[in-house]
Amino acid sequence: MRRLNQFLMLAFILYLGVCGLFYYKQKQLLFPAQLTQSVPADWRPTVGDSQLQAMINGNCGKLHVAMWKINNAKGTLMMFHGNGESLASINNYVYAFHNLGYNLMAWDYPGYGRSTDCWFSENDLLEDAESAYRWLATQEDPKRIFIFGYSIGTGLALSVASKHQQNPLFLVAAYDSLLNVVRENVYTFVPVSFILRYPLDTRKWVEEIKQPIYLIHGSSDNLIRPSRANQLVKNAKGKAKIEWVKNTGHVDDLLWAYRNQWLKRLLP
Repeated sequence: MRRLNQFLMLAFILYLGVCGLFYYKQKQLLFPAQLTQSVPADWRPTVGDSQLQAMINGNCGKLHVAMWKINNAKGTLMMFHGNGESLASINNYVYAFHNLGYNLMAWDYPGYGRSTDCWFSENDLLEDAESAYRWLATQEDPKRIFIFGYSIGTGLALSVASKHQQNPLFLVAAYDSLLNVVRENVYTFVPVSFILRYPLDTRKWVEEIKQPIYLIHGSSDNLIRPSRANQLVKNAKGKAKIEWVKNTGHVDDLLWAYRNQWLKRLLP
């Protein structure tokens, strides 16, 4: 009996250790800035007819924003990038958006590239997203801003779109809540509902959005599973339309090719 009690105590301590490790490491797991392409101090955007970058105020300190511009643009796409990207890596494929006739603006989340890092909360991140939008609104007519999100960035895109409802919203590999995504990707014994600091529940924002929401999703996406996008569409109650890209995963050249044609077809 004593050995059984000792075993149970040890198991409980190990369980608390796993939960504690997840709690303290979840920022690095969900926002792994350390794995993205670096953005050195002398970095600058290089694609397009003209470029613009700035360090603006954020909740952790400074946020790095950049804009790649072309002459006679139809408008500007504001990108909320995936957790494996940075402004430096985005610079490598800006031309795909320029070929559609649009400028591209993006910003780095806290800790990414040159943006200041800190132990940020979900609210900090949402306020930073709003600050990035407000900066863009000083450079572009808000009526010409189109919000575009990919992967983890789709939740932030929905938050901003719920406050600025001038144009359709475009999402790639979106989810109904980041909490549900994490639940499907960690061991079931980890109580993520209690310890996840970034639930990013999009339902509250979807309910407020009036403009159309367009989505594409890889049918073989094993990171953000199709069920998460389906639930988002259901929550949108008729405002969202989804297209499935067959036999494609979360990071897939076929998904990018489809994205380009999809945007060309739907952007004005």
